[in-house]
Amino acid sequence: REMGSLPAIAKTDKVITHNKRNIILRDLLAVLGGCGGIGRSVVERAREQGYDVAVLDLPASLALTFSNTLRIAFDATQAEQLAEAARTLREHSPTLKGFVNTCASRTQHVPAPETAPDDWSVTLEDNLSSAFYSARQFAPFVSPGGVMVMIGSGS
Repeated sequence: REMGSLPAIAKTDKVITHNKRNIILRDLLAVLGGCGGIGRSVVERAREQGYDVAVLDLPASLALTFSNTLRIAFDATQAEQLAEAARTLREHSPTLKGFVNTCASRTQHVPAPETAPDDWSVTLEDNLSSAFYSARQFAPFVSPGGVMVMIGSGS
């Protein structure tokens, strides 16, 4: 399915150095879970539309993708790591044009009738808590007219 257009951006360049590379920040879009399938699509589309993108994801995921992008490693199921990721992002950009949460976790890939109730509880807690805590951390610095999008998925 085709993604719609993101809000129009106004170019206000700011150069930062991250991992020994200069990155120009204009209007920054943060993508939580930006290394997964949906997240990668959001990142690629945002770049096509002229956004600067910060990708927030697990350290192992970030090691494999987006080498020329502001990357912040953390575990979204850990509230304190999420708060630290938000503080780190604020050091690079005091406001966000948008925030997109595509973060999801599952304990196993099994049909629902075969999923143990404890595994379901962990999956539900991880996914809903990461959405709740990310909204609390990032909503305060999404700029006026900016967007905050929460995407849920499972397969």
